[in-house]
Amino acid sequence: MRTPEYVWKIKNEVLIIRRLNHRHIVQVVPTHRLATYFAIIVLHVAEKNFADLLDEIDQMKEGVEKTVSLERMQRWPGCLI
Repeated sequence: MRTPEYVWKIKNEVLIIRRLNHRHIVQVVPTHRLATYFAIIVLHVAEKNFADLLDEIDQMKEGVEKTVSLERMQRWPGCLI
């Protein structure tokens, strides 16, 4: 069984996440509590998955567009790769 402090920490985390608004941060949709489980349902951030992006870049013809795409990707923070 979870302590009241533990439940408060989870609820506080949800409140914090709901206040955040940035294109690289997930958005909370609903939350659910069932017995000793607490679920936070979030929307994904990316427009496409990483594999699809790599396939898209791989299929580009050699040239400026492909070079720029690869250079941009190399500057991404590690958490996005």
